[in-house]
Amino acid sequence: MAKLNTNQKSLLTVHMLRMVLELFTSTFLTSHIISLSPENIFGSGLFNVAILYISQYVAYILVYNINSYFVDKSDRVSFLRIGIFVNLCFLIAIVFWGEIIAHWIVLAGAICGISNAFYYSSFNVMKNELVNRIYMKKFSIYSTVITNAISVVVPTIFG
Repeated sequence: MAKLNTNQKSLLTVHMLRMVLELFTSTFLTSHIISLSPENIFGSGLFNVAILYISQYVAYILVYNINSYFVDKSDRVSFLRIGIFVNLCFLIAIVFWGEIIAHWIVLAGAICGISNAFYYSSFNVMKNELVNRIYMKKFSIYSTVITNAISVVVPTIFG
């Protein structure tokens, strides 16, 4: 079986870096939201996290569907960059103003959803354009293995 080409490896590398960024964002944001009600983690803490994810997925669905139209007709890399940039800026904001952002749960979820929608609306198209059908299995295996490894290794290293 042939190796992945440079473009495919680059896309895989960008995706893995984005996964690390997303891991930190979700971890820090969730911990700040749960810290809002430390005496009732299983009540209002979980409810707040549920609200975060519901607002994230609603924003994701809406923005992804809108972006799908524009990604088809424009530069996919720009949409990918916007998604990464928004997520990076949001992570920096969470690090510095996490307790304040945690009070705006719906807005925080919407920002995460918008970031993910910009990223994945272009990533999915680019993946289908850059990875030939015969390499898709190999690309998907690499992507899944590395993503799962990141999910275990990064939190372990950074505590």
